[in-house]
Amino acid sequence: MGTLVKFELKKLFNKKMNIIVIIVCLFLITLLFSMAGKDFLATDKSGKSYKGKEAISVRKEQMKEISGTLTNEKIIKEIEKLQLEKLLKIEQIIDEDGTTIKLKITRVA
Repeated sequence: MGTLVKFELKKLFNKKMNIIVIIVCLFLITLLFSMAGKDFLATDKSGKSYKGKEAISVRKEQMKEISGTLTNEKIIKEIEKLQLEKLLKIEQIIDEDGTTIKLKITRVA
């Protein structure tokens, strides 16, 4: 099996045109992968837009802020942000045992 693969690779690389096509393909692949991040866009909290590698680093920083385990406290905090923006009216309902929190959310017209 190894000799068969070796023979086929030898046939492939004996022709000049095959070598040229392989080199051109590798060059194009490298070029396209290196350009992938250049079209990446991100906006920070102040509204400033970033492009390319700067945008990637801004997006990573934004993801660090919201990463982690989703807890009731985080949910309440995010919903309170919306409430401050007067989009939602939120009522917290805590069960008698104090372990379960239910939220009643209504949209403000």
